[in-house]
Amino acid sequence: MEPTPAPAPAKNSSLPMILAIVIAAILSLCCCLPGIFNIISPGVYETTGILGENTTGTISPLYGLICIGAAIVPWIIPVVVIVVRRNKK
Repeated sequence: MEPTPAPAPAKNSSLPMILAIVIAAILSLCCCLPGIFNIISPGVYETTGILGENTTGTISPLYGLICIGAAIVPWIIPVVVIVVRRNKK
């Protein structure tokens, strides 16, 4: 009777890291673009109240800076995935 060969060690898949980076890039882009557009040309809004009164104004460029700053937040996910994977080694 022949001995059963030992199974090969499993390779670590890079799929979770690639998915985390792609998702973070999409979320970051969706948050950053409105901020950039608002800084370039501040948006104008118009609202209608309950009694039919109209209000118009412009969106502050500060909103654009906040959106650009918030675009960094989705990159926390890939950083956590990378740190966890490196600590396992």
